[in-house]
Amino acid sequence: MAKYIMQRILAMLVTLFIIITIGFMVIRLMPGGIFDDAVDMTYEQRTALEAKYNLDKPIPIQYAMFLKGLVLEGDWGTSLKMYVNVPVWDVIKIPVTLYINFFSLIISLPLGIILGIVAAIRKNTMTDYLISFLVVIFISVPSFIFATLLQYFVAFKAGLFPIIYDAT
Repeated sequence: MAKYIMQRILAMLVTLFIIITIGFMVIRLMPGGIFDDAVDMTYEQRTALEAKYNLDKPIPIQYAMFLKGLVLEGDWGTSLKMYVNVPVWDVIKIPVTLYINFFSLIISLPLGIILGIVAAIRKNTMTDYLISFLVVIFISVPSFIFATLLQYFVAFKAGLFPIIYDAT
């Protein structure tokens, strides 16, 4: 049992490392710079800000510094776009995240139990195969991709919810 728990913890840490790495690289490898839309900023100001936030260093050095700050110091960095000069930890809105997770749990547990019962009652029928197919799809697609797709279609395209939460 202890071996299984250790394997799961290791798998969780590897997955977290991969997600952090992909997130960091996607942001850093996008064309343009973080201060490109700041039209009233001089070249000297831009250079000073890039040096302050280590954006003038090569990407591997930036990544090493980011990981060091994240793991050893608990420093998630500083927001440079939405809330300028505010620590990212303060921007994340932990109570909102917990509310969303709790709400999804309240929906997913009864839905999963009901669909499991229906699939078991209608074993080897089209209903069973359809439910099994949907379960495999929802488990296979990482939640952050599914959440991004939901945000795009439900919030951006349909306009049903705001895309950015602003508590001010």
